[in-house]
Amino acid sequence: MEWYYILFAIVFTIFIIKNIISWVGGEIDVDFDLDGDVDFDISSMISFKGILHFLLGFSAYLSLIGYFYSNTKLMFLDYFIGIIIGCIFTIGLWYLYKLMMKFNHANHDNPDFTGMDCTILTNLGGGKYTVMINTPQGSFKKTMNHMNNDNDISIGSQMRIAKDVSNNEYVIH
Repeated sequence: MEWYYILFAIVFTIFIIKNIISWVGGEIDVDFDLDGDVDFDISSMISFKGILHFLLGFSAYLSLIGYFYSNTKLMFLDYFIGIIIGCIFTIGLWYLYKLMMKFNHANHDNPDFTGMDCTILTNLGGGKYTVMINTPQGSFKKTMNHMNNDNDISIGSQMRIAKDVSNNEYVIH
């Protein structure tokens, strides 16, 4: 048995097991950096999942070529095309996961911050501050005015957010 058949069998088995686990335990959310935000970016392609998809495309192509042309030895061009197909699998499945993540999350672009606590990150001067607000939907970084235009709030202080009814903006107090 050729090595690419073994590689394909191992990778395909891992892929199927990973999918079954995600179907059965699909509501389990593991976030390794513990910030509560959804983490999926271009570096996700060079992860276990990305490498698994690359190897799945690469070994599937080589296995098909080996199966249909069993009398010939694989050439450099076959390996090169296998690498290209592996990259296509990785990029295609990355876009598919990215699309599924959009479907999985509701739009929380403008939650109501009134009454929530925030942490002062930076003092921009003139009573303006950059604050971090932790919500169940994730963390939000916003620029807000202090109600009294106070420039003496220390970095890291915990403040409360209110709604200024005169101009309909969030302020810290």
